[in-house]
Amino acid sequence: MTNIQEAVDAAANGDAVLVAPGVYNTGGKVAVCGTENYGLSRVVITNGVTLLSVEGPESTIIEGSTSSYIRCVFVTHTNAALIGFTLRGGATTSNAISDYARDGGGALIKYLRVMSNCVVESCTTAAGGYGGGVATLGNLDYGREDLITIADCTIKQNKASMGGGFGFRFVGNILLLDGCQIEHNTAESGGGLYVRCAWRIHNCVISSNSASGTGGGIAAEECGSVYGSAVLGNTAGGNGGVGNNAGFYRCLIRNNQSGAGGGGLWVGEARESVLVDNSAVGGGGAAWATLYNC
Repeated sequence: MTNIQEAVDAAANGDAVLVAPGVYNTGGKVAVCGTENYGLSRVVITNGVTLLSVEGPESTIIEGSTSSYIRCVFVTHTNAALIGFTLRGGATTSNAISDYARDGGGALIKYLRVMSNCVVESCTTAAGGYGGGVATLGNLDYGREDLITIADCTIKQNKASMGGGFGFRFVGNILLLDGCQIEHNTAESGGGLYVRCAWRIHNCVISSNSASGTGGGIAAEECGSVYGSAVLGNTAGGNGGVGNNAGFYRCLIRNNQSGAGGGGLWVGEARESVLVDNSAVGGGGAAWATLYNC
């Protein structure tokens, strides 16, 4: 087959769909789950398949459309995997039937086992959207709690209202970001990431992101944890050059800026971490935050 969507639809749970190098920028499918319409995507994955590029993200590109408001990928299956792609130039529309259809210009994930070795770049959401690059909806099916892992991905130069690079809209699922680079993304809140409850970040670099409001690097409504990561050169017009409501453990927090309080850290805690060269109108290193052995 030469069409990714046809191959995915023909596959059974547990199958691997191998994708040859190329730029895949035609077609589009409306993602509908129950009564929710999530808008157009180039590729919609609703079964437990592994979508795997043969030669990696440098030569295998799923390209959305900013003019036709087509995101790159939509995924909703706990055993699905997306490995080795560049997702580029996806967008969502403000005329969406569902608020959630505004989320995830590059990828919108309801359920997923793993997304790894991917590049997500130059994607946008409509006004009010979460996750210019990638958005996860969290768990809308109460009583379930699934782990969503995003590993070894680069998320860059994306734009959204909430979470320029990455947006985690709802509580319920557990989100793990491991070994990712999140850089040069912009948003009103959470230039790099906007996250909710039950999130963890391990061994990531979050750098050169910006927010006009709170959280140049990370904005969090509820506390999560960042381990062994570097948070560098992020800026916020409001509080928190790095973020708020986050716990940092053995991290480097350097050269972040805030137009209000907490250039390095705002309303959170840091343990065994290095905070250096951060600046703000009030509280350059940290404000309303607790530091242990830093």
